[in-house]
Amino acid sequence: MNYISVSDTRSERVKRKEQGGESGIKNVISSALSIIDGFVKNRHSREGGNPGTHNFLKRMDSRLRTPDNEFRGQASGMTAIKRIFCDVVIIFLMLFAPCSLLFAGIKDRVVAFVDAQAITLSELEMKFTESRKVQADITKEEVLNTMINRVLLLREAKKIRLEAPSEEELLKEYIDMKIRALIRVKEEDIHDFYGKHIDNFEGKEFEDVRDNIENYLIEHDLNERLKSHINELREKTCVRIQLNSE
Repeated sequence: MNYISVSDTRSERVKRKEQGGESGIKNVISSALSIIDGFVKNRHSREGGNPGTHNFLKRMDSRLRTPDNEFRGQASGMTAIKRIFCDVVIIFLMLFAPCSLLFAGIKDRVVAFVDAQAITLSELEMKFTESRKVQADITKEEVLNTMINRVLLLREAKKIRLEAPSEEELLKEYIDMKIRALIRVKEEDIHDFYGKHIDNFEGKEFEDVRDNIENYLIEHDLNERLKSHINELREKTCVRIQLNSE
C-alpha cells in the first residue's frame, strides 16, 4: 500500500501552481514577442534606423530565444522568467517609449533601466567625475549601482508621500523614518565594544567615548539594514544594466 504524506501533497500543489504561473507568463511573453518581432522587422530593418537601438534589439531578441534548457542552466523557474520579462519590458520601452526617452537613447546612450526609468551615460559620467573627487579609486560600476539605489529609495519615499526641499533631504528623511528610527543600541553592547577595542581609545575613560561608540554602532547597523532594504527593493524591480554595451 502506498502512502502519500500531507507535505508531499502540498508540494505537488505548489509545484503545479508554479508551473501554471510560469506557463501563463510565458504565453504573455510569447504574445509580446510576436508583436515586437513584427514591429522590429517593419521599422528597424529599413536603412536609416538608429544602429544602436537596432543592435540592442537584436541582442535582446537573441537572449529571449535562448533554449529553455540552456537558459535554466543560468537560473531556474520564476527567476529565469523574471529575467526574460525584464528583457521584454526594455524592448517595449525602446520601441514605444515617449520621444524624449528615445531621443535620450540616440543622443546619449542608456546605461541602465530601473523599470521604465533610464539612466544615461552622460548622467553617469557626471556623477563619476564628482565621485572621484571624493574617492579616487571608485569605479563606474560602483557609481552606477549607487545611482540605481538612489532611484529606488527616492521612488519609495515618494510612494509614501514624503516631501522635502531637495532630493538629498528627501533621502535622509526616508532613511531616518524607515530605518534609523528602528535602531536601538543596548548599553551592554556599548560596554562590550569599549572592552574589545580599549587599546584604540588611548586610555580614555568609558564615559568620555560612550557617545562616540553609540553613534558608530548606530551607523554600522544603519548601513547593514540599508543594504538589506535596497536588496529587497532590487529583487522587486526590473533593473537592467548595460554599461558595456556598444
